[in-house]
Amino acid sequence: MAGLLCVFSLIQSRKRDKMNEQHNVRLSATVDKLLTESNERLQLHLKERMQALEDKNQLSLELEKLQRNLDEVKAERVSCFTDVNFLF
Repeated sequence: MAGLLCVFSLIQSRKRDKMNEQHNVRLSATVDKLLTESNERLQLHLKERMQALEDKNQLSLELEKLQRNLDEVKAERVSCFTDVNFLF
């Protein structure tokens, strides 16, 4: 009888081990899936941020160019007014 209980206990223990192993495999797969999805979202976010930074840099360069053009036009205007005043 004791031997039978020992065998039954061993069978139950192996079943638990197998169930635990299957559970660990499922958990590992779930964690891998979640990490992959998180990484994809982070990569997309990084790509969007990098594009926004590039756009900002382009706009800053364009603004500097426009500011220089405006300064040149203002200087020409002053020169024209000076020339007009010189003529009169």
